[in-house]
Amino acid sequence: MVWLVIFQMATYFVKSLAFTGIFSYAAQLFPQKTYGSQIGTINFGGQLGGFFGPLLIGWIVQLSGSYDTAFFGLVISALVAGVASIFVGNLKAK
Repeated sequence: MVWLVIFQMATYFVKSLAFTGIFSYAAQLFPQKTYGSQIGTINFGGQLGGFFGPLLIGWIVQLSGSYDTAFFGLVISALVAGVASIFVGNLKAK
């Protein structure tokens, strides 16, 4: 049980690093007066993923009868996102 708590702590730490990068990137991308609404939009997208993600995984597991298909879909999504992030241009600080 201790290893599970340690794993959850490490996962949350890495997730927090990702959010820090997203907010910093948005600060460079958008003007200061619209920054709050842009962060709200970004957060809304994340919340939608948090709501629909488990429903989609459950639906895939129900259709296929296996978690393997659902996890394979997650791996493919992560790979596509990783490749797409390579092609995003760099921004210079204002």
